[in-house]
Amino acid sequence: MNTYNNKNQLRQAIEGIAVQLGSELIEYRLSSQGKNKVVRCLVDYPKGGITIDTCAAINKKIIAYLDTSNILGEDFIVEISSPGLDRPLKSMNDFLKVSGKTICFWLKDPLKETVYLEAKVEKVEDNCLLAEYKEQSIKIDFDNIRTAKEKIKI
Repeated sequence: MNTYNNKNQLRQAIEGIAVQLGSELIEYRLSSQGKNKVVRCLVDYPKGGITIDTCAAINKKIIAYLDTSNILGEDFIVEISSPGLDRPLKSMNDFLKVSGKTICFWLKDPLKETVYLEAKVEKVEDNCLLAEYKEQSIKIDFDNIRTAKEKIKI
């Protein structure tokens, strides 16, 4: 089996494990560190607030899967973490969760003559979102978003 198929098979297995434990896979990376393959996963509950116990349980299940499937061989490291307060917003579902909140956007191409803006998410559509920026409604295409994070008020 080639590396691309292994990577996709592993991602599907990790997504399944996360769902079994009531969480979701937010980000997944497979890399090499010396002779070891390193699996790094960012997981959270759908509404946030994942516990360290759930992260540990996901870690154990992934290790058990890797041991039995031998998909990465014998030398691997598994790292599971939670996104924390400054979780990057990536999917349409992420933006639905923060509807009505102020988001910091870093854009690929300027919008309203800037590549950084803070705007309140009003509506999420298939390929864009509508947000309030300086008391005006603006459209932001998902393809134009480099990074987005919820603005944390302290």
